[in-house]
Amino acid sequence: MKQKVVILASGTGSLFEALVQHSLTSKNFEVVLLVSDQKNSGVIEKSMNLNIKNIVIDPKSYPDKDLWSKDLIKVLTEHKVDWIFCLGFMRILDNNIVSSYKNRIINSHPALLPNFPGAQAVQDALAAGVTQTGATVHLIDEGIDTGPIILQKTVEIRPGDTKDSLHERIKEVEKKLICDAMDRLSKNKFAVINGKVEFNL
Repeated sequence: MKQKVVILASGTGSLFEALVQHSLTSKNFEVVLLVSDQKNSGVIEKSMNLNIKNIVIDPKSYPDKDLWSKDLIKVLTEHKVDWIFCLGFMRILDNNIVSSYKNRIINSHPALLPNFPGAQAVQDALAAGVTQTGATVHLIDEGIDTGPIILQKTVEIRPGDTKDSLHERIKEVEKKLICDAMDRLSKNKFAVINGKVEFNL
């Protein structure tokens, strides 16, 4: 039986699309649901084009974050989720969700963590004047982009790069990393050692 993946996403859905397309050739996992917090996001349209069920859980419709989180947990429970991928999801998951799915929530981040955590990672790298940044796929813990690292890859910052041009190159790297990460996680046992994910134990 294939392991079930739910993707959380807020934006255009380029990473979502890459992982769904990859899942079509996988013997180990399948994407069963998209959850978005933005009803007009491009990822919703992509999910419909790819015949992936989608649900919008809009935080603006709730009086507080706790009720929003409870509804998200309810949806995840109903779909018997094995893995959760946060791909451009611009919401911080509360500790109840993180603890309920410990070491089963994966995030893709457009920087070489621990450098440049947070929502402005690409812009922050450019502002810092560094010559390289990258992409990181990691497990989510209770911190902000502090979870154990699964995979990383460097991306060169070129003269004249803008936030958009750099981010597009990083996204191409992220697409490959998230697919590679899911393959590894679904096939191999792993443990978290010294803040990193170690496979084949």
